[in-house]
Amino acid sequence: VDPLFVAVQYAMDRFKFMPELQKELDTKDVVLLDRYVFSNIAFQCAKMKDEQERKDLAFFIREFEFNFLGLPYPDLNVFFDVPIDIVEKRLAPRVDEGRAYLEGKQDIHEADINFQELVRQEYVKNMTDTANCLIVKCAREYGNPYEPKWNVLSPEDLFESYKKELNYILKLHRIFPTLNEE
Repeated sequence: VDPLFVAVQYAMDRFKFMPELQKELDTKDVVLLDRYVFSNIAFQCAKMKDEQERKDLAFFIREFEFNFLGLPYPDLNVFFDVPIDIVEKRLAPRVDEGRAYLEGKQDIHEADINFQELVRQEYVKNMTDTANCLIVKCAREYGNPYEPKWNVLSPEDLFESYKKELNYILKLHRIFPTLNEE
């Protein structure tokens, strides 16, 4: 399926729920969204072979969703960067985890680990040096660089790595108390 067509479908789905999202933004201190515009960019651009076409599609998605449709730009967009070999190990046992809609099959995107790596690369490329975007490294490499081993960070250590940015956003919007700073 054409990535541009799919990108527009996801964008229009978000647009359909914009009144509900705007109500939440107007009445809540914090609104968390799982997979927003940058997810659309990463997944759709990963399907394209040509680098210029990927750049053009990423630009189109940003312009279409944020400027044309008027979806709100996030105060903070976080990508939890997990090394692909860890992703591969964690996806294997997910076949029956409350996923009846797959009828015992594997998700088509999750089944292709090479595609998952392309998606990861697109997230990193499109979020690096982009306003309000933060990439959180979820593991630290050690050992032989040709056969790396990974030390996966605990939830507490991960939180410590991005707490400063969360506090900045909370202070910026005068939401108190901020997270404990030490």
